[in-house]
Amino acid sequence: MMGDPVVETSKQTLYQILGVTVDASPAAIEAAYVAACAAMHDAVDFDRNRQVVLQEAYNCLRDPQRRRAYDAACKAKAAGRGMPAQRRGQRSLTWLWLLPLVLLAWWAAGYHQRAGVVAMKGLSAPAPVLPAPLPAALPVPSAPLHLSPEELYGRLTPSVAVVTILDAHGNSLGSGSGVIVAPGRIISNCHVAKSGASLSVQTLAGDFPAHLETADDRDDLCRLQVSEDAGPAVPIRASDDLRVGETVYALGAPSGLALSWSAGVISALRHAPGDGRVIQTTAAISPGSSGGGLFDTQGRLIGITTYRLAQASNINFAVAADLITGMQERDAGLGSVGALTLGSDEKLLGAWSCFDPVGGQSWDMNFAANGHLLMQVGSRRGLVAYHRQDGRISFQVPGRRLDGYIEEISADKLVIRYGEQHFACTRQ
Repeated sequence: MMGDPVVETSKQTLYQILGVTVDASPAAIEAAYVAACAAMHDAVDFDRNRQVVLQEAYNCLRDPQRRRAYDAACKAKAAGRGMPAQRRGQRSLTWLWLLPLVLLAWWAAGYHQRAGVVAMKGLSAPAPVLPAPLPAALPVPSAPLHLSPEELYGRLTPSVAVVTILDAHGNSLGSGSGVIVAPGRIISNCHVAKSGASLSVQTLAGDFPAHLETADDRDDLCRLQVSEDAGPAVPIRASDDLRVGETVYALGAPSGLALSWSAGVISALRHAPGDGRVIQTTAAISPGSSGGGLFDTQGRLIGITTYRLAQASNINFAVAADLITGMQERDAGLGSVGALTLGSDEKLLGAWSCFDPVGGQSWDMNFAANGHLLMQVGSRRGLVAYHRQDGRISFQVPGRRLDGYIEEISADKLVIRYGEQHFACTRQ
């Protein structure tokens, strides 16, 4: 049935049933169908037959292959209406002669078949089986049934932001991602949002300052307040009905590359501390993707991309999006998502005031995400490269390399050991 073109229903074309023109776009067809179904559900007397007709019209016209076949059938039928009246009369007369013969043959075949079944079983003929009644109301789709990756990308990009981390002087330290979930509200990861002195976000609508509103370090989710002009909000889907194997798409700003799109599947659903879930996915996530969105094929937000296993390929994780509704100020406890992510390099980013208790010297260090370190001693300033791996940190200065160890790091304190010396730093 799904592969056969539907030619005409109740002397109306499918376009007339939905109230659209023959050149209507898929979006217009969908909008007309949703409006018609909503009107039927609000009516006093629900018309089941019309619901079925609307559904079939929608299914046919939304499928490009079926729609082309239907249009071709309509054109062929319209051409048939233009034949001479004499030929039409001859064709009608032929059917009048053949119809009694066809009905007679059909009745005879059915009679003999029923008689044979009764004779074989020795039972009376069973009562006819009636089709099951239709439900009182078929569901009205709240979202498109099928969206191509191109359609999804166009729909979602206005709602995804680049979150830029700034130091106390307004210099960029790095970037992450964010998703607009309500007017003037963006969700990102706390290991992004809490890494600098201030934040700004960039969407298709422009650049906007952002302010931290709620920090839930347990789930590594931070809510930012921005202008309502930043962009539209995305719908959120609960994690209870997610299924392993579903196609999903990640949209964010890896390495600051805005609106980067990747596809994958849900490879596992894992429990997070508390009552939340973590979604494991093969959709690509890279540094800078943190805080971006993981979406289903209907454009609903299912997760906030949060972390990945660096030593493995295609093992990436997103915090389930339904945790957003229960956000509150919480610390990252042992074993929490926040404990996994807040110990990353992002905690090092930003400006620090350091002091050498042995030599009595003080200086400022400003770590950027691109591996550059701006150092200032008194009135002298210089740019050097740094590299951190686990507890080791090295500085590349002209002509030599200095290797040290990070003995302690928190949101406000940093202790570096170089040789026998210890440098204590506090967050600016």
